[in-house]
Amino acid sequence: MTEPTIAGEPDIDTDRRQELATRLEQRLREVTERDAYDSGLGAAMNPTPKTTHQQSHIERTPHARTRRDRPPSRPFIRVPSREMGMRIALLGGTGDIGEGLALRFGRDTNHELLIGSRDPEKARDAVAEYKTTLEDHTDSVDIKGFANEMAADRADIVVCSVPPYHVGDTVEGVADSLDSDTVLVTPAVGMKGDADGLHYHPPSAGSVTELVAERAPDEVPVVGAFHNLAAGALADLETDLDLDTLVVADDEAARDTVLNLAGELEGLRALAAGPLANAAEVESVTPLVINIAKYNDDMHDVGVKWV
Repeated sequence: MTEPTIAGEPDIDTDRRQELATRLEQRLREVTERDAYDSGLGAAMNPTPKTTHQQSHIERTPHARTRRDRPPSRPFIRVPSREMGMRIALLGGTGDIGEGLALRFGRDTNHELLIGSRDPEKARDAVAEYKTTLEDHTDSVDIKGFANEMAADRADIVVCSVPPYHVGDTVEGVADSLDSDTVLVTPAVGMKGDADGLHYHPPSAGSVTELVAERAPDEVPVVGAFHNLAAGALADLETDLDLDTLVVADDEAARDTVLNLAGELEGLRALAAGPLANAAEVESVTPLVINIAKYNDDMHDVGVKWV
């Protein structure tokens, strides 16, 4: 919203009314988002306390945006390795899937991790907890906490691991921090729930991955990955993984970057699954594995292995 320009001395009453109106508008928006999510558009809740997966996404209308020019912060390495570390930002890195990926990346790679949050203090608190957890699993870890925008601005790879009703706003909120040398990764899945379980519920774009691509600046390559992984299994470093993750992308270099990155995690095999147009098929596996966990007491953190 564009603030009016007022000549002369400020009108205190007008300023106060404007402040209250802005707060009310923000509060109404938050309530509307939460109610829409709870009503079923994003009911990707854990069917049991033992199973945690990525949350779903609420669709929003794309908006045009003007990006600011900025010099590149560092050379971008398209095919990462343990010898050449990158900066990986986890937006919403204080949540379940963000925590799981942060701990696995922190233990298994030498990449610099940037934990993002709308509240930078919350990000720093999470970093302190992650460092404590990682003390028994690695000699050193490079991990810092920032606001989402600052984390994205510094990163080579940005993983949008935010709750479902914030995915679109988060991508748009950090758009000025992204450029063609940034790979934007989304693990989000659209789901709705009923008494029988969870069901795939994609947005009109066809999949959440394609929706993220619509919201991101045109020059930013988008990759879908980490959709079908249980966050609980990722965060439990005592759990040995033996799972696959499917990777979809239109940009081959970005796809290869994420394939190599995911492959660095012990026990995780990354497989190419085609372009973004195939994202719906990949995402739709997630409610299936959650339902399997729901109906089988001895299968808590279900994953997929392709043979």
